[in-house]
Amino acid sequence: MPGARRERAAVAPCARVNWLKGSCGYVRQLGERAPTATTATPEIRVDVPEERKFDLVARAVAHFSSRYPVNTIDGVRITFPDGWGLLRASNTQPILVLRFEASDQRSLDAARREVVDWLAGQGVRA
Repeated sequence: MPGARRERAAVAPCARVNWLKGSCGYVRQLGERAPTATTATPEIRVDVPEERKFDLVARAVAHFSSRYPVNTIDGVRITFPDGWGLLRASNTQPILVLRFEASDQRSLDAARREVVDWLAGQGVRA
């Protein structure tokens, strides 16, 4: 029996290598579907009166959800065609926090401009 155990011990690493070889196609496919490099803004802080900040987020949800998919956990995260934007009210300061990320600079600028222009229409300068 000791000989059979040594044989299994010698075969086991080969079996693992063969298993990994079979998995390489799957791993390669995952890599191909991985997101490409993106461009993003730092956190943008916009001063707003304390009494307006949550109302502005609610209005942003109503406005942008009629045009794009949105997620309303902790503000409004807007999914644009080539990126996303986030507008949320700070819980500790009289500010709105904005962030944007996109696949390229042009898409980032377009998403940011759309949100900033909407804020301007609400009387907020960002």
